[in-house]
Amino acid sequence: MASFKTHVNLTHILRLQALVKTKDAADAMSTLGVPTSTVSSQLDTLEVTGPGVAGFQSRTTLPALNAQVGTIIGNADSLIKVTRNVDFFWATRIGVVDELIIDSNIYVAYDGKIDLPKNVIIDKGWSLDVCGKVTTSTDQLTVRESGELRMSYPASDLEIHTLIVDYQGVLTSSQFCATTTDRVNIKVTYFNKTSDFTLDTAKFALSAGTTGSVSPTGTALQQQTCATTNKLELKRDQWCKLATGTHTYNSIIIHPGAELRIEGSETGTGTTTISAGSLNIKFGGKITGVGKGFKSGGTGSAASASQAATHAGTGHGNTKSTYGTITTPNKYGSNGNGASSSSGRGGGQVKISVTNTLTVDGTIDMSADTGNGGSGGSVWVIAATIAGNGYMLAEGSSGGGGGRVAVDASNTYSFTGTLSAEGGEDGSGNKGSSGVF
Repeated sequence: MASFKTHVNLTHILRLQALVKTKDAADAMSTLGVPTSTVSSQLDTLEVTGPGVAGFQSRTTLPALNAQVGTIIGNADSLIKVTRNVDFFWATRIGVVDELIIDSNIYVAYDGKIDLPKNVIIDKGWSLDVCGKVTTSTDQLTVRESGELRMSYPASDLEIHTLIVDYQGVLTSSQFCATTTDRVNIKVTYFNKTSDFTLDTAKFALSAGTTGSVSPTGTALQQQTCATTNKLELKRDQWCKLATGTHTYNSIIIHPGAELRIEGSETGTGTTTISAGSLNIKFGGKITGVGKGFKSGGTGSAASASQAATHAGTGHGNTKSTYGTITTPNKYGSNGNGASSSSGRGGGQVKISVTNTLTVDGTIDMSADTGNGGSGGSVWVIAATIAGNGYMLAEGSSGGGGGRVAVDASNTYSFTGTLSAEGGEDGSGNKGSSGVF
């Protein structure tokens, strides 16, 4: 893929939307070329579809380009690059927000500068990679849930009020800066971290007024009894198990790293319903029934090693009909050929009925177990308000078909996360078809 440049011949300010579409990954950058006579630019939206690198063209001389962007839409394979002598203002000049959850991979090159809102969160595998400068306008930067803050010399000192490395947050070296043994100096008033995070002092020097901790994390999950009282709260590193049947609570809170495990059924008998007044799955928290469906005898089970199981999506090589319903899914995923209790089972099943607000910043996962080509299970969610930025999954594995995800909000639906019933792909590239979500 060759890079392309979009030139805009305005003398002072440009304002537009940019869409970059790519099919194949390449090192070349798709650039927005702005004449040096233009001192300021405004983009309402910068969107990259497919693998690719996009950004404003660098400048060899001052003045720097004042590049203002409201919304960035990226993907896991794309990169937004802030190049030399570009001052990049994201959601601080147009499309202004108080809190920015970074949902694109960002690279700030040497002599590039990025300005971010007061409260910034990096999570869910996204990264902010800095060889240049992060301005001082950010009061609190939180890195959590596999999000990565990457910094290496000559990155300018990170001067923010509070840096929080929360559950599964990563603070490491840049993937792009030149190799060096010089450390990055982090100047913060407060540095808060989980108990299992250790700052790499070979890469970073910390100048902090106060070092504190967020709620502690351990190395192993601790089993709890799923309370039968009005409130169920699973704190970090705790888990409990629900058998099939109906379980009713006034409220449920699942903290980061905690798991509510759905026991499911190897024979597909019985279903699990969770009823609550409110349910909050925080980032890194889970309701999981992965591989808790059919072990044998599934409706769409695979009949041979060359097949994978079917549910809402058809498994590779499987001629059986799909099964279950779109609006009220409550079936288990089917087993792959030769499945065992720990491998190849179909996905589990759960119905969640919430009177008030369901917040899913973590994960509800009823996917098939790895290996042997099981099909995804069922997630059926009903609530007055559904919010959050997490995951609801019923995916197949190793060629298995996807399951079903149904979401019904009677009042407000503001969920911005991921719904997926994708089919699984095996080692030979054979993929089951997607289910319904």
